[in-house]
Amino acid sequence: MCIIIYKPAGVSLLETTLKNSWTRNPDGAGFAYIENGQLIVDKGFFSLRAFKEAYEPHHAKQAILHFRIKTHGDFGAENCHPFRVTQNLVFAHNGVFSKLPYNTIKSDTYLFNELILQNLIRIYGPSVVFEEAMQPLWETFAGSSRVVFMDAEGKIHIMNEDLGEWKNDCWFSNDSWKTPPSYGNTKWDKKKKNHQYHYPETHQHELGYPPAPKFPPHIPAPTPANPPVVWKPFQLGDWVRVVAEFPPAGVGWIGKVMGFYTGHIVEIYFVEKKRMVRIPIMYLDKVTPINLSPEEDV
Repeated sequence: MCIIIYKPAGVSLLETTLKNSWTRNPDGAGFAYIENGQLIVDKGFFSLRAFKEAYEPHHAKQAILHFRIKTHGDFGAENCHPFRVTQNLVFAHNGVFSKLPYNTIKSDTYLFNELILQNLIRIYGPSVVFEEAMQPLWETFAGSSRVVFMDAEGKIHIMNEDLGEWKNDCWFSNDSWKTPPSYGNTKWDKKKKNHQYHYPETHQHELGYPPAPKFPPHIPAPTPANPPVVWKPFQLGDWVRVVAEFPPAGVGWIGKVMGFYTGHIVEIYFVEKKRMVRIPIMYLDKVTPINLSPEEDV
């Protein structure tokens, strides 16, 4: 989930707001603030106490705060938000950028900054994130993600602002700041309460995709006489064929690799069907298409 909090100068956040935000998003925190015309980023906090000690001297300054739940990449400080785009521009992200390569170390937000955002700003300048004409493009790429940009002059832009809410002059990307989690007596709940459990590296459960079986029906489970199948990784732009039915994709469908999700989920655009499907990698085999016309190549 994660949560972004934007607060203007002169406004302080309640102790319970910080505590709830951390408790429900405990995989690393950080904040960025403006001081003497400069943007300062301080992140990589893995306890609420450490975060509060660093944040308290700056609590009245204009700032972006972020509390993370890991979905992509590892738990390192480099994947905590906010991210510095340039010396005078930072941003924080709540959501998932799905159209990016899968990486076990770098998060999707890290890759968005490194592969897309910094390159666009290098070409067009930092105003590209604030220009009204660019907003439909940004929001189409972001989907339901929420992003807050802030520059050294205090100018902000909130992408998908309507998906969050303003309260007491502050903007919150979701409502996880309002209440602490409700823990029960199950082993699952106790693990979450002790922060021993981290959320799984997939959003299939949120998006309603059916869980994939361990092996497709036509592939037997591995035994000493039948070693596991080794799946070769795909790259963006590779053509693949569906080798076992995985609704809504059918056996024999041919498509192009458009993106990657954690949990070995690949997003495929099936040209002839004009349909985008997310499907486990075990259902796919790389092919060289020979029956597609040039205009069908996407």
